[in-house]
Amino acid sequence: MKAEYRKPVYNPFKLPLVLVHDPALHVKFSAQVTFAEYLRPSPKLGLMAADFSAQLRL
Repeated sequence: MKAEYRKPVYNPFKLPLVLVHDPALHVKFSAQVTFAEYLRPSPKLGLMAADFSAQLRL
């Protein structure tokens, strides 16, 4: 997916005439920025957070 996006954008021999818009990349990048909105409180999430914080203390 990323390689197909890079081909028209970063090809030095043929510059794109229009902006290449990939909906899948848009969803991926927006999910990276707003990941906290997708988290819902659950016992599994609490255990994962506790494990993560315990690993940080080591």
